[in-house]
Amino acid sequence: MTPESDQEAEEAVRVLVVSGDDAAAAFLVALLEREGFTASSAALEEAAATMTAASPALDLVVVDTEFEPVRSIRLLADPDQARTPVVVLGATDDDADLTDEAADAGATAWIARPIDDTDLLSGLRDAVGT
Repeated sequence: MTPESDQEAEEAVRVLVVSGDDAAAAFLVALLEREGFTASSAALEEAAATMTAASPALDLVVVDTEFEPVRSIRLLADPDQARTPVVVLGATDDDADLTDEAADAGATAWIARPIDDTDLLSGLRDAVGT
């Protein structure tokens, strides 16, 4: 690596994508990496352990609630999780109960579907202050 690429790698925002759908997670990871983020994914079942183990190294967690909304939100409410900013990708803005539950559980932001890549990236950057 060149000194510039070493510095870029150190400065890249580190994101964990949590989803109940492997294809959705892979799409999000590819999009984020293309935009300069360092991204990885974890299945919902593995997310709590991954978040705990990686929390000092994570800048942001993205939780996709489309496939398993209740379990996804419960992950946020786990008191053992570090307070890494969490952005929730939700089905719609119309689900006020789920939106409120996510906020109460500590979500930093809620981005509703349909999600435009530009809006998603802007929301994620806002969540980490970049």
